[in-house]
Amino acid sequence: MNLNQSKRVLFVGYRGKQAHIEPVRLAGITLFLLIEEKEMKDEYLSLFENVFTVKDSFDWKEILSVIKDFQFDGVLTRYEDFIEQTSALAEYFGAKGIDFKNSVNFRNKYLMKKAFVASGVPSADFALISSFDEVAPFLEKHSFPLILKQISGIHSKFVTKVNSPEDLKKTLFDFQKQLPQSSDNLQKKFSNYPKSTETPNPLTHFLLEECVVGMELTIDTFVVGSEMFFTPICRYILPEEVGIDDVCLPIRIMPCDLNAEEEKFILKIVEKGLRALGADYCATHTEVFYDRGKGEAHIIEIAARGGGFRAEMCEAARGDDYNLVVVNAALGIQPQLSEKHLAYAAVVEVFSPRNGKLAKIDYSVLKNQKDISHLTINKKIDEEVGLARNGKSFIVKFLLKADNYESARRRSIEFLNEVRKTIVVK
Repeated sequence: MNLNQSKRVLFVGYRGKQAHIEPVRLAGITLFLLIEEKEMKDEYLSLFENVFTVKDSFDWKEILSVIKDFQFDGVLTRYEDFIEQTSALAEYFGAKGIDFKNSVNFRNKYLMKKAFVASGVPSADFALISSFDEVAPFLEKHSFPLILKQISGIHSKFVTKVNSPEDLKKTLFDFQKQLPQSSDNLQKKFSNYPKSTETPNPLTHFLLEECVVGMELTIDTFVVGSEMFFTPICRYILPEEVGIDDVCLPIRIMPCDLNAEEEKFILKIVEKGLRALGADYCATHTEVFYDRGKGEAHIIEIAARGGGFRAEMCEAARGDDYNLVVVNAALGIQPQLSEKHLAYAAVVEVFSPRNGKLAKIDYSVLKNQKDISHLTINKKIDEEVGLARNGKSFIVKFLLKADNYESARRRSIEFLNEVRKTIVVK
């Protein structure tokens, strides 16, 4: 029996990645789309049964005006922007999903950290600040370096290590000046929803955190009826490990070099964090720092959506159809994840070493390599590029497969450096 027969699923947001929907359509699920007019493209009409367009996808009244006469079995999003809207819509249609009151914890890192504290989840100590005058109590407890980050963001944007009071003061001023100029949705407020609550303004308020050390790991988890289904643990190669002075996460490798006892310990902490936030009927993406020497782990944050490129990594490493499982989780269908090891999958992101306009880059070394795939060109010549700490995005991304962890690590670093040294910025 096909569990997906005649299911109707609403996607909130879509940015042209057909891999998100192709296996879902093949499974017999009927897809619908809610999207802003400015992001709509004609080809989307042939990919979805119906497309609902709004001028402002953060206005609940406008969303309701176009969608109230329909019914869906599931609602989901693949994007950080739309976590609250997705929960609100699931509640409206009586579909499975995260309770709206919990969805806010995922979108605001300050509320997330408070939930961790309330449930005893190990995480970095923190303070919410909007001016340098507020940092003194935190500095009495913690020494530099510290981490300053925005409370609503992804991909290490507006996240940086600060090394002194002067550095902290300047960085906070710079972030408060630069962040309002950002062109994404991540700081927008979901408005006109009756269950909305007041939260700290992400344009003015920031988190100051103690700097925890260790391996940086990520784990994607499908939560279905409070049961946890984990993908392989992924390890980041940090920028300082490859001589990059930035906060980007240049390389991630799945599976990583942990033993069975370490994996069990880390997954137990991840589960505790997910329960603290009320995750259910969704894909989640958890970041953890693990200090192997001390046997300690701290959750950095958890997103209520899948990690970037995680579907491609899971397919390469284990043969799992991640994109279909995301939709099944929203429908309440438990995933069948493989434990068979196929390969080590590494994703490499190349950022510019300087801010400015991209004048030149040569990524020809990545072509015609049998173990490299999914080459993604994110920035073109004359487009703005720069450091992740300044809110910039990667230029090039690709996936590399290898037979073992060390080979994946070594070759990823080699290709990263080969491409990075060709970048010219004007």
